[in-house]
Amino acid sequence: MTTDEVTTPGEQRGRFPAVVREAPGVDPVSTSVPRWDATDLEALAIDPDVRHWLVATSADMRTQVERFAHRLPAATVVDIDDGLADALRTARAGWRIVLVGPQRSVARARSSSLAAGALDCEVLSVSTDGVSGFDAATVDVFCAHCHHVSSGDVGIGGTITCGGCDRELAVAQHFSQRHHAYLGSLADGGSRHGGPGTTAAAGEE
Repeated sequence: MTTDEVTTPGEQRGRFPAVVREAPGVDPVSTSVPRWDATDLEALAIDPDVRHWLVATSADMRTQVERFAHRLPAATVVDIDDGLADALRTARAGWRIVLVGPQRSVARARSSSLAAGALDCEVLSVSTDGVSGFDAATVDVFCAHCHHVSSGDVGIGGTITCGGCDRELAVAQHFSQRHHAYLGSLADGGSRHGGPGTTAAAGEE
Protein backbone atom coordinates (compact mmCIF):
# COMPACT_ATOMS: atom_id res chain seq x y z
CA MET A 1 0.00 0.00 0.00
CA THR A 2 1.41 3.36 -1.00
CA THR A 3 0.99 6.39 1.24
CA ASP A 4 1.40 10.16 1.00
CA GLU A 5 2.59 12.51 3.70
CA VAL A 6 0.14 15.20 4.78
CA THR A 7 -0.13 17.88 7.43
CA THR A 8 -3.25 17.75 9.62
CA PRO A 9 -5.15 20.51 11.45
CA GLY A 10 -4.29 18.62 14.63
CA GLU A 11 -0.77 19.95 14.25
CA GLN A 12 -1.95 23.39 15.34
CA ARG A 13 -3.55 21.90 18.46
CA GLY A 14 -0.36 20.06 19.37
CA ARG A 15 -2.21 16.74 19.62
CA PHE A 16 -0.94 15.01 16.48
CA PRO A 17 2.58 14.89 15.08
CA ALA A 18 3.26 17.45 12.37
CA VAL A 19 3.23 14.77 9.68
CA VAL A 20 1.14 11.62 9.41
CA ARG A 21 0.91 9.20 6.52
CA GLU A 22 -2.29 8.94 4.54
CA ALA A 23 -3.74 6.07 2.53
CA PRO A 24 -4.68 7.21 -0.99
CA GLY A 25 -8.18 8.67 -1.08
CA VAL A 26 -8.52 8.74 2.73
CA ASP A 27 -8.77 11.98 4.69
CA PRO A 28 -6.66 11.29 7.84
CA VAL A 29 -8.52 13.90 9.90
CA SER A 30 -11.91 12.22 9.36
CA THR A 31 -10.82 8.73 10.45
CA SER A 32 -10.21 7.13 13.84
CA VAL A 33 -6.85 5.71 12.75
CA PRO A 34 -4.28 6.24 15.54
CA ARG A 35 -1.76 9.05 15.24
CA TRP A 36 1.31 8.80 17.43
CA ASP A 37 2.74 11.77 19.31
CA ALA A 38 6.22 10.69 18.18
CA THR A 39 8.11 7.81 16.60
CA ASP A 40 11.31 8.75 18.43
CA LEU A 41 11.37 9.10 22.22
CA GLU A 42 13.92 11.90 22.03
CA ALA A 43 11.52 13.95 19.90
CA LEU A 44 8.72 13.80 22.48
CA ALA A 45 7.79 17.23 23.86
CA ILE A 46 8.20 17.48 27.64
CA ASP A 47 5.86 19.70 29.65
CA PRO A 48 7.96 21.14 32.52
CA ASP A 49 4.83 21.78 34.59
CA VAL A 50 3.92 18.08 34.87
CA ARG A 51 4.93 16.82 38.31
CA HIS A 52 4.92 13.07 37.69
CA TRP A 53 5.29 10.85 34.66
CA LEU A 54 4.29 7.20 34.27
CA VAL A 55 6.34 5.66 31.46
CA ALA A 56 5.38 2.23 30.12
CA THR A 57 7.77 0.56 27.71
CA SER A 58 8.61 -2.69 25.98
CA ALA A 59 11.60 -4.67 27.23
CA ASP A 60 13.80 -3.83 24.24
CA MET A 61 13.41 -0.09 24.90
CA ARG A 62 13.97 -0.23 28.67
CA THR A 63 17.53 1.14 28.69
CA GLN A 64 16.68 4.11 26.45
CA VAL A 65 13.53 4.82 28.44
CA GLU A 66 15.42 4.78 31.74
CA ARG A 67 17.75 7.46 30.36
CA PHE A 68 14.73 9.47 29.22
CA ALA A 69 13.11 9.13 32.66
CA HIS A 70 16.17 10.66 34.35
CA ARG A 71 15.39 13.94 32.55
CA LEU A 72 11.91 14.11 34.09
CA PRO A 73 11.08 15.75 37.45
CA ALA A 74 9.68 12.47 38.76
CA ALA A 75 8.93 9.28 36.87
CA THR A 76 7.84 5.69 37.31
CA VAL A 77 8.92 3.22 34.61
CA VAL A 78 6.93 0.01 34.13
CA ASP A 79 6.57 -2.77 31.57
CA ILE A 80 4.00 -1.87 28.92
CA ASP A 81 2.50 -5.38 28.85
CA ASP A 82 2.78 -6.62 32.43
CA GLY A 83 3.18 -3.62 34.74
CA LEU A 84 0.90 -0.91 33.39
CA ALA A 85 -2.40 -2.13 34.87
CA ASP A 86 -1.10 -2.04 38.46
CA ALA A 87 0.57 1.34 37.94
CA LEU A 88 -2.63 2.88 36.59
CA ARG A 89 -4.41 2.07 39.85
CA THR A 90 -2.09 4.45 41.71
CA ALA A 91 -2.00 7.18 39.04
CA ARG A 92 -3.30 10.61 39.98
CA ALA A 93 -4.99 13.43 38.04
CA GLY A 94 -2.44 15.58 36.29
CA TRP A 95 0.06 12.79 35.66
CA ARG A 96 1.23 12.14 32.12
CA ILE A 97 1.36 8.60 30.80
CA VAL A 98 3.97 7.89 28.12
CA LEU A 99 3.59 4.66 26.15
CA VAL A 100 6.68 3.47 24.29
CA GLY A 101 6.85 0.40 22.06
CA PRO A 102 5.60 -1.21 18.85
CA GLN A 103 2.31 0.30 17.72
CA ARG A 104 0.32 -2.83 18.59
CA SER A 105 1.51 -2.69 22.22
CA VAL A 106 1.02 1.08 22.35
CA ALA A 107 -2.54 0.78 21.00
CA ARG A 108 -3.42 -1.85 23.61
CA ALA A 109 -1.83 0.17 26.42
CA ARG A 110 -3.59 3.35 25.30
CA SER A 111 -6.93 1.53 25.37
CA SER A 112 -6.21 0.28 28.90
CA SER A 113 -5.15 3.74 30.07
CA LEU A 114 -8.31 5.43 28.80
CA ALA A 115 -10.47 2.66 30.25
CA ALA A 116 -8.77 3.22 33.63
CA GLY A 117 -9.86 6.86 33.58
CA ALA A 118 -6.97 8.70 31.93
CA LEU A 119 -7.88 11.62 29.69
CA ASP A 120 -6.82 11.61 26.05
CA CYS A 121 -4.58 14.64 26.65
CA GLU A 122 -2.79 12.81 29.50
CA VAL A 123 -1.61 9.91 27.32
CA LEU A 124 1.37 10.31 24.96
CA SER A 125 2.15 7.57 22.45
CA VAL A 126 5.57 6.78 20.99
CA SER A 127 5.51 4.10 18.29
CA THR A 128 8.98 2.59 17.95
CA ASP A 129 7.94 0.87 14.72
CA GLY A 130 8.55 4.22 13.06
CA VAL A 131 5.21 3.98 11.26
CA SER A 132 1.84 5.67 11.52
CA GLY A 133 -1.52 3.97 11.83
CA PHE A 134 -1.84 4.12 8.04
CA ASP A 135 1.22 1.92 7.44
CA ALA A 136 1.35 -1.86 7.33
CA ALA A 137 2.60 -3.33 10.63
CA THR A 138 1.65 -5.98 13.19
CA VAL A 139 -1.83 -4.90 14.29
CA ASP A 140 -5.03 -6.28 15.82
CA VAL A 141 -8.14 -6.59 13.62
CA PHE A 142 -11.66 -6.89 15.07
CA CYS A 143 -13.95 -9.13 13.01
CA ALA A 144 -17.34 -7.47 12.42
CA HIS A 145 -18.90 -10.91 11.95
CA CYS A 146 -17.76 -13.11 14.86
CA HIS A 147 -16.08 -10.39 17.03
CA HIS A 148 -12.81 -12.31 17.24
CA VAL A 149 -9.62 -10.21 17.37
CA SER A 150 -6.88 -11.46 15.04
CA SER A 151 -3.31 -10.21 14.74
CA GLY A 152 -1.13 -9.95 11.67
CA ASP A 153 1.10 -7.80 9.49
CA VAL A 154 -1.37 -5.76 7.46
CA GLY A 155 -2.26 -2.19 6.58
CA ILE A 156 -5.47 -0.34 5.78
CA GLY A 157 -7.01 -1.79 2.62
CA GLY A 158 -5.14 -5.06 3.10
CA THR A 159 -6.71 -8.40 4.01
CA ILE A 160 -6.33 -10.84 6.88
CA THR A 161 -7.92 -14.21 7.66
CA CYS A 162 -10.02 -14.11 10.82
CA GLY A 163 -8.79 -16.58 13.43
CA GLY A 164 -12.34 -17.04 14.71
CA CYS A 165 -14.53 -17.63 11.66
CA ASP A 166 -11.93 -18.06 8.87
CA ARG A 167 -13.44 -15.22 6.82
CA GLU A 168 -11.15 -13.12 4.66
CA LEU A 169 -11.40 -9.61 6.13
CA ALA A 170 -10.61 -6.26 4.54
CA VAL A 171 -9.06 -3.83 7.03
CA ALA A 172 -10.98 -0.52 7.18
CA GLN A 173 -9.75 2.94 8.23
CA HIS A 174 -11.74 2.64 11.47
CA PHE A 175 -9.93 1.98 14.74
CA SER A 176 -11.78 1.06 17.93
CA GLN A 177 -10.15 2.32 21.12
CA ARG A 178 -12.19 -0.15 23.14
CA HIS A 179 -11.02 -3.17 21.15
CA HIS A 180 -7.59 -1.61 20.37
CA ALA A 181 -8.13 -2.95 16.86
CA TYR A 182 -8.96 -2.01 13.29
CA LEU A 183 -12.36 -3.03 11.93
CA GLY A 184 -12.35 -5.94 9.49
CA SER A 185 -15.30 -6.92 7.29
CA LEU A 186 -15.76 -9.35 4.41
CA ALA A 187 -13.20 -8.65 1.74
CA ASP A 188 -15.50 -9.81 -1.08
CA GLY A 189 -18.47 -7.67 -0.05
CA GLY A 190 -20.44 -10.44 1.61
CA SER A 191 -20.69 -13.20 -1.02
CA ARG A 192 -19.38 -15.79 1.44
CA HIS A 193 -20.94 -17.13 4.62
CA GLY A 194 -24.50 -16.13 3.85
CA GLY A 195 -24.06 -12.69 2.27
CA PRO A 196 -24.03 -9.21 3.72
CA GLY A 197 -27.03 -9.86 5.95
CA THR A 198 -24.80 -11.90 8.26
CA THR A 199 -22.70 -8.89 9.20
CA ALA A 200 -22.89 -8.15 12.92
CA ALA A 201 -22.39 -4.66 14.24
CA ALA A 202 -18.90 -4.10 15.49
CA GLY A 203 -18.37 -2.58 18.94
CA GLU A 204 -17.51 1.07 18.68
CA GLU A 205 -15.27 3.18 20.88
